[in-house]
Order: sequence, then structure tokens, then C-alpha cells
Amino acid sequence: MTNPIGGFLLLHKAQQISSHQALSPIKKKFKCKVGHNGTLDPLATGTLVCAIGQARKYLQFIHPDSKKNYKATIQLGIQTDSGDITGKTIGDEQAPTLSIIQIKEVLQEFTGVIEQTPPLFSALKYKGKPYYRYARAGQEIPIKKRGVVIESIDFIEYRKEKNQIIIEACVGSGTYIRSLAEDIANAFSTIGCLAGLERKTVQPWSNHPTYLIDEVIECKQPDTLLLPVDSALLHYPELVLDKKQIEALQHGITIENTTNHQSQHVRVYDAQNQFKGLLYVCSTSMKAAKMLQHDV
Repeated sequence: MTNPIGGFLLLHKAQQISSHQALSPIKKKFKCKVGHNGTLDPLATGTLVCAIGQARKYLQFIHPDSKKNYKATIQLGIQTDSGDITGKTIGDEQAPTLSIIQIKEVLQEFTGVIEQTPPLFSALKYKGKPYYRYARAGQEIPIKKRGVVIESIDFIEYRKEKNQIIIEACVGSGTYIRSLAEDIANAFSTIGCLAGLERKTVQPWSNHPTYLIDEVIECKQPDTLLLPVDSALLHYPELVLDKKQIEALQHGITIENTTNHQSQHVRVYDAQNQFKGLLYVCSTSMKAAKMLQHDV
């Protein structure tokens, strides 16, 4: 990687590989550490946000209300232990025949803030251990419902012969589409699971293209595929500081707040408009939250 800073890569993950497997060739291509903003199950395809190099340390500062858009296929009449079609079947019944009007009416009941039970096969933790480890060991653990935001659900298609409903949903952080699929099926008085999933877009990069793994590997200048680090932080106000102030912050020194900024975090730039990092700001002082270590 010729760019010592790194950035964000919007990778289009293929089906039947894990997010971890998808990152492996990306690490080799850029020759640095790579993280991601939200796992995609092997069943799922679509946008996997890869944080290359120093971009990794800014993942935690992405807006917590950032939305993700999905296209999902809900299979009615089949229930699995994992919540998707790749899991072990634990329920099989005749699904009801539905009308388009009926489907649309039920879908609208799932917009707004809803209570959702996360799937046991997930990376959420109980007593420091991921849920999926308990699931694989056949151990039952208490799973609490939690509130998630479903901004919108749009009906796309009803495949009557396959007992499948296809939807597009715009959801907030922490939403499990597997759980949503099960809950929607339950609303039709049947069981269900997720049969297909595509993550179409992720905010704040909804209008940017994604790249296949092979496209990244074959690219002679892969740095040109990266979005800048500060593209993830535009919800914070910006501040221009001089070279001396920036150097002090990079060395962990707290400096005086001579601005009108009262936000908890502020993006800081130099006189050449180069992003330098993120600050904690209080009424009288400013200190580094996460600073970049090298110039581009």
C-alpha cells in the first residue's frame, strides 16, 4: 500500500464465503491490517465495508444511527436453528397462501422501533463468549429482546409457488434480518427463515460503487479504490488547526479550546485541508481521540 493512511473499501462480498474469508485477499493486496463494519453471513452477498490501515481505528466513530439497506428473501413454512436456509431444519409446515394486500399490511407493522430477539447463531456475547459458541455446544442461554429501528420496508415480490416473500428494508444498527424474517413469518401465523440476503448499501457511502474481490486483486493501483478516512466522520463538525497545535495533539498534549465548538468530537484538518484526526472537545480544552500517524 503506497498510501500510509489507508481508507475505506466497499467490497462486494460473494455468497458462500465468510466476511473473514473475504478480507484475507484484501489484507494480502494492501499488505496491512484490515477490519470491517458489520459481518455478513456466508449466505449473504453485497456491501462489506473494509477499513484499510489506519481507517480501522475510526470504525467505532461511524454514526450509530447509520442505516443499511437490504434485499431479503423470506421463506415461509420452514424454520431452522440458525434462522437462515443454511441451518438445520427444526420446523416444516404448510405455509398459508397470502394476498399482496395482506403482505403489504403486515410489513407496515414492522416499521419504526420494534422489539427483536437476536438469533442464537450470532456474534453477540453472553458472559464474554459469543452466542454461536453456546449454540454449537447445544447450550441454552437467556437472550433478551432489544429495540431496533426499521426505517422502511418495501414489498418487492411474492413467489406463491415457492412460499417466498421478497422485501427491501432500510434498518438501523444492530438489526438482524434473520430475526426480522422469522418475525414477519410469525405475523402470518406460520414459521419462516431467511432464504437470501443482499446488503445493497451502507451509510454514509450509499452513493459509492462496490468492488468484487477479483477487481481489487487485479487493480494495479488499489489505493485509488479507497474512500478517505474522514468520509466516515462527516457527521462531526470540522476544525482547522495550525501545525504546532496538530503536533502537540499528536504527542498526546491537551491544548486550549479557543473555538466555539462544544461537540464531543471534532474532525481536525491542517492548513492544506488534510485530515489529521478526531478530537475530544470540552468547554476549555481539546485532546486527541484518534490521530493519524503519518502524512499521506
